[in-house]
Amino acid sequence: MYISSIGKRPFGLRVVLFGAALVFGAVLFSACPPETGSIYDDPPPPTIPGDPDDTGPTIPGESGNSGFTDDGITLPAPRSIQVTAKNQSLVLQWTKIAPAQGIIPTFEVWYESSTKPAGDPSTKGEDVTPGNSNLVVSTITGLTNGISYKVWVRAIYGSLGHSKFSPVEAGIPIPLPATPETLTVTPGEAMLQITWAVVPHAFTYEVYYKAGGSGGTPPADTAETMKTVSDPGIVLLSLSNNTNYRVWVRALNTAGNSPDYSANTGTPAATGIPTTAPGKPTVVPRDGKLALTWNQVPGVPYYKLYWNTADNFATATPVTETIPAKAPAVSAEIPDLSNGTLYYVWVTSTTRLTAA
Repeated sequence: MYISSIGKRPFGLRVVLFGAALVFGAVLFSACPPETGSIYDDPPPPTIPGDPDDTGPTIPGESGNSGFTDDGITLPAPRSIQVTAKNQSLVLQWTKIAPAQGIIPTFEVWYESSTKPAGDPSTKGEDVTPGNSNLVVSTITGLTNGISYKVWVRAIYGSLGHSKFSPVEAGIPIPLPATPETLTVTPGEAMLQITWAVVPHAFTYEVYYKAGGSGGTPPADTAETMKTVSDPGIVLLSLSNNTNYRVWVRALNTAGNSPDYSANTGTPAATGIPTTAPGKPTVVPRDGKLALTWNQVPGVPYYKLYWNTADNFATATPVTETIPAKAPAVSAEIPDLSNGTLYYVWVTSTTRLTAA
């Protein structure tokens, strides 16, 4: 729940732990079996586009997907292909294959776009001769960004013939991300909150900062303090008040990084006790704990959590840990609670690490 830090009567958020039963106000929203995982578990990997029964590319004069010698010996094929999206290209990697009957295989790369008319032949890429590395690499160029491409690789064993194709993989070329725009720096006590507009096709962002810095490019010594984030925002803590900081941000994806940095400056300063309370948090009951998420309050560096079994902030129990700010949203847990018990929870803004 949320409460002002200047003595206003707290608004009570009532939550009861019943495995995954949630009471908000006096309304039961849901009742379901206890959770078996965490809200912080990584999501399952995405399904790779393509037909799992794919028999290989369409090659004029060939039918099926054979991979045998004349005497019926199976010729080893690449087991899997790693596909990395680049600008108008895809980079393929696979593991080198051992020789067959003393013949070291080379490799053929084939591909086709999702826009290829049915029945039209697939496109042959380069012939690849493996080097000393255990990994074999090939790049397919001249592709169209935003279009899905299927890719296959097979091993060529000279006079023995060729292997079956590797299982089909797919990739979508992407352009380089643009330079982040609308870079905003909001100072607070010993902190800077930095936000910027979402950059299309960006996977991550690099944030550099330096006290007394200048110019459009971060100096080399900022690499040690560089932060990588996936959301368009970050809070820099433990800075020096009344010191001007230069901040640089650029976007990245597998194709590379944005052509330029976006830069701005800000000066942390003592602000006293925050007068802006956090907004109402989202509360998710877990086994023996409550998971809370709320939006970051501009200029607030830390938060404190409290809980009680009665709607009384004056007697509420503080959570020992002080929660550091994070943009664009802050997450935390209240642990060591009893299942089946109704709880009231509060979130307060603070500038201190140990007391709200």
